[in-house]
Amino acid sequence: GNSYCSQLNNNLYPGMANNNEVKCLQQFLTAQGIYAGFVGGNYGPLTRAAVVSFQVKYLVPSPLAKTTGNVGPTTRQKVNALLIAR
Repeated sequence: GNSYCSQLNNNLYPGMANNNEVKCLQQFLTAQGIYAGFVGGNYGPLTRAAVVSFQVKYLVPSPLAKTTGNVGPTTRQKVNALLIAR
C-alpha cells in the first residue's frame, strides 16, 4: 500500500480499526519517534499513548494539563501542519 499520506481529514480516537487515517497517524507518529507499534490502522493503547506524548510535546503548556489521547480538531490541525511541512 501507499505509505505516504498528506493530511488527516477526520477526528480519530481509540477503538477505530483497520482505518487508513489511523494508519497515516501511526506512520506520522513513527516518523516523530514516539510510536514503535505496528502500523496497521488500529487505534489501540500504543497509539493512544503515542498521541498523548505528541500532545504533551506540542500542545500542552504544562505537563499537568489534560491530554486526551484522542485526535480532535486541535491535535489534527497540528499533525496536518507538520505533515505539510515535511
